[in-house]
Amino acid sequence: MRIVNSISNVIAYKIIPELLIVGSNGFHPNNQNYNYFILSESDVCKVKVLKKYVFLQFEEFGKIIVLTEKGKFLKTIKEGFNLYSSIKTNNRLIIRNRITKSYWFIFEDLQFEESTLSFRFNYYINNLFFFKIYNTLEKVSPQPSWLIDFSEFGIHKNFNDEIIPNDLDGDLMGFEDSLYVPLQGGQLLCLDVNTGEKKWIQEYNGRSGFYSLNNDKIYKHDGLSLFEIDAKMGLALRSKMFSESDEAELQKFYALNGFWTYEDVIILYGLDNTVVMLNKNNFSLLGFISLPAPISTDKNNVIWDKNKLYVLDLNNTLHIFEKEKLPH
Repeated sequence: MRIVNSISNVIAYKIIPELLIVGSNGFHPNNQNYNYFILSESDVCKVKVLKKYVFLQFEEFGKIIVLTEKGKFLKTIKEGFNLYSSIKTNNRLIIRNRITKSYWFIFEDLQFEESTLSFRFNYYINNLFFFKIYNTLEKVSPQPSWLIDFSEFGIHKNFNDEIIPNDLDGDLMGFEDSLYVPLQGGQLLCLDVNTGEKKWIQEYNGRSGFYSLNNDKIYKHDGLSLFEIDAKMGLALRSKMFSESDEAELQKFYALNGFWTYEDVIILYGLDNTVVMLNKNNFSLLGFISLPAPISTDKNNVIWDKNKLYVLDLNNTLHIFEKEKLPH
């Protein structure tokens, strides 16, 4: 990997399909290979994209700024709505009003209207709405609904060595008619999304970890190793222990919670501000990068697009790396 650009004073960025940068005070475009918008009010913001429009919010429940994909200002949406916990569906954003607690839709044509949703939810997957509270998960829409208690699937020790019931550990994932639930005990639970019934539960190495779904494969890392899992049956197809790798750069690598999977590569973030890129076909090393500053492991801070890797660090510097050609 070779670095092709480092851009300072970047609050956020998106590729839609060209690079759009949201800059802070002090930002200066150093070339014309991207679009940009300068947000002077804050050094942080939440960004959502809906078709050809970009939504920015730099304070929870503050005003929402609407841009074109080229970075041109269009309008603002009044205060009181929370983009931070918004949910994107196929053709709309769903945001909630702080005062009325009602949900509102923002459509692809920027029409803005109150919804008829009458239930609480905090997860949306494949046109299904779920509500997670305590150790339970409820499918609330569409009918038929169901409720599952994760404590039925064992116990585990917390950081204080206390024995507590199992619970969700990470994000829900969905593929076809299956819902995948990482559990705090280190297991991966697969449910029938229509009935809530258990399809299978697997424990790969007894360690909790981080998961990423990519088509019909699930990838898990636990800091020390990486697994590829068949999403239909839950069987581990292959694994790689970093300390036993033939590649010297990986032998002392310890992955943190940063985890990104694409069609051709897997990207991991590790100790000492290191970023590792692996070939998804065989887990071989494609790139090893040492950054000057740590990164947030928000999904939006690391993007692989058209053989370029974009990494935004906590010093608000966007680093752009390039690999000419990926080996097969």
